[in-house]
Amino acid sequence: IYKKYKSYGFSAIQDKPERPIFSQKVEDILNQVWKEYGNYTGVQLESIIQQEQPWINARVGFSPIDKCTKVISDKDIFDFYIQYAK
Repeated sequence: IYKKYKSYGFSAIQDKPERPIFSQKVEDILNQVWKEYGNYTGVQLESIIQQEQPWINARVGFSPIDKCTKVISDKDIFDFYIQYAK
């Protein structure tokens, strides 16, 4: 998804993509995420993410202005967000 839409940068995505079919469990999770974060802009979401532990962990050893291509680990993401599971 990122590769497909990265050219938009911070601009609104104008394409109307075909909606994929998800299981009910995945649909519920996506709806929870949308309910929590759907009203934020891309810049606001970026700011939120950069204050969370998975992002911080991935940037150890980098200054705030350094380019970093280190992948955020699935374990860090799971461990951080599971605490918010309802």
